[in-house]
Amino acid sequence: NVFGRKEGRDYIFNTSLIGNLFSDITFSPDDIYMAIVVNDDSDTWLLHLDDNFKIMEFIGNKPVFSPDSKYLMTIKENEIFLYPCDIKLMFQLFDQYFKSKK
Repeated sequence: NVFGRKEGRDYIFNTSLIGNLFSDITFSPDDIYMAIVVNDDSDTWLLHLDDNFKIMEFIGNKPVFSPDSKYLMTIKENEIFLYPCDIKLMFQLFDQYFKSKK
């Protein structure tokens, strides 16, 4: 396990779930999510902080959250990727997408 602390809140990360070597760990400004990169060349995993639940895996590394914690930006080679990472926002976008396909 890896112990972490952010703004007075303690976190324990179960390394058996996510590997043994982190090259980058970034917390969302709202303290709900954590983005990690396992090894330098890997993609970014988005985890929910309360239970270390892996929500999604995104292309790219060097993760940066938007100030409102709704988006995550990553970089791979010379491309920049922007992903929605807030669960409520994801559902809204999925709903809009599927309604437009009817």
